[in-house]
Amino acid sequence: MQDETLFHQSLSKIYQSIDVENITSFNNICILGVSIIVLAIVWKLLKSLISEVYSSFFHPLDRFIDLEPKLSEMKPSTRTSFLASKSRKRIGDFPPVYPNGWFKICNSWDLSPGQVIYKSMLGLELAVYRAQHSKTVHAIDAYCTHLGANLSLGSVNGECLTCPFHHWSFNGEGKCVSVGDSPLPMPILKKNGQFKSELSVQDSTLDIAKNKSGKLAESCEQVEECEHRDGIPSQAHTKSYTIIERNDNVYLWFDAEGREPHWQPPSVRQNLFTHGKIAHHIYCHIQEIPENGPDANHLNVVHREMRNTFGFVWNIWGAKWQKGEKKEDSHVAYFQVQHVSTAMNDRLKIPFSVVDVKGGQYGPGLVMFEFSTILGKFDLVQTVTPVGPLHQHVEHVLYVPWYIPRFFAKWFLILMTSFVEQDIPIWNTKTYLPKPVLVRTDGPIGQFRRWYSQFYSENSPTLKSLSKRSLEW
Repeated sequence: MQDETLFHQSLSKIYQSIDVENITSFNNICILGVSIIVLAIVWKLLKSLISEVYSSFFHPLDRFIDLEPKLSEMKPSTRTSFLASKSRKRIGDFPPVYPNGWFKICNSWDLSPGQVIYKSMLGLELAVYRAQHSKTVHAIDAYCTHLGANLSLGSVNGECLTCPFHHWSFNGEGKCVSVGDSPLPMPILKKNGQFKSELSVQDSTLDIAKNKSGKLAESCEQVEECEHRDGIPSQAHTKSYTIIERNDNVYLWFDAEGREPHWQPPSVRQNLFTHGKIAHHIYCHIQEIPENGPDANHLNVVHREMRNTFGFVWNIWGAKWQKGEKKEDSHVAYFQVQHVSTAMNDRLKIPFSVVDVKGGQYGPGLVMFEFSTILGKFDLVQTVTPVGPLHQHVEHVLYVPWYIPRFFAKWFLILMTSFVEQDIPIWNTKTYLPKPVLVRTDGPIGQFRRWYSQFYSENSPTLKSLSKRSLEW
């Protein structure tokens, strides 16, 4: 009993020794700290929500999608199976891989005055830049003729692109207009003449000078007669490419025979505004993508069910394809599509939306769509650019009237490209059959292939020729 009394007395002394005010202050500090943390979390969530809303209404769409599985994200067993399936894919007897026509390089807004970018496409390595004064876009071979430096690492000075290595400058036509500020004078070559440099004639001409056959000279006598009074050899000039800007896109003309353009890309209708783009990488031959146009049967098979609607929205399609009959539009193929969206299920269909689409394919890499909807007419531009023999960069850019809200335009573009994403797994894994077995109900696929063949010529690169070139030294 005495021990219990002593315990209570000790406990009472401990309570008396505790400062109640300190406990209250500590509790207040804890409450303040927790409040700050909660407010920080709420502010971050609110800021993210505001950013998403602002982006939906004011920022243009810029989305890139590559549906090819990433090896780094696969399990080892899955990775092995995937690589094996790719290696077993039958390539097929392809047409030439780079047809002749206009192909998109980039968006106009990707190049501000004085900016230069590097592009690899159609088997070409390009330095693309916008001049500072004229603001014209130029494309020339990416590698300097001097010692092979990549010109896209250089700088734009006025109308010219300057090499980062020795400051050689090239204009938009590929002409070398300056060889920098070398302390040594450039050589003045003339048959049996004097080489005005610290180097001997033999040291220089045997290494770099070419005779008319295109082979390295073996003696001074084989060097072509030339006199470079301006210090710029004729071999210094590089190749340039024809460029045109339409619809906020930069297009390059490619022709395996070196011929000039005989048609121009069309423009979208006036008073339409773009709200961004969606890009995809597709791994197939370029011809297989537009071949879906005349293949109307695939629409009601592949695109029958609307994606991400849990089987509630279904589509009914009708399509017509026809090539241009006149000489001036022989490079064009026209099409009409009717898209009916229905609700409920595959058996009980209640139509709630009808969209009429018409347009044309202009050459091998450009398609223009015109959508007629209850909100007005929209234009959609699809471009296909080969970045490799069986690797296509596909972009869709939507143009709408001024009164269409940006968030709606972005939603519409995402919806339209979702149909493309239904096709991509098929394109990525199919083989090309030069002589397919067609039946009466198939669309004019054979007619399409004959029309498309006009974009191939004698020197159009083939998969075989490119493979052979890669093995040559």
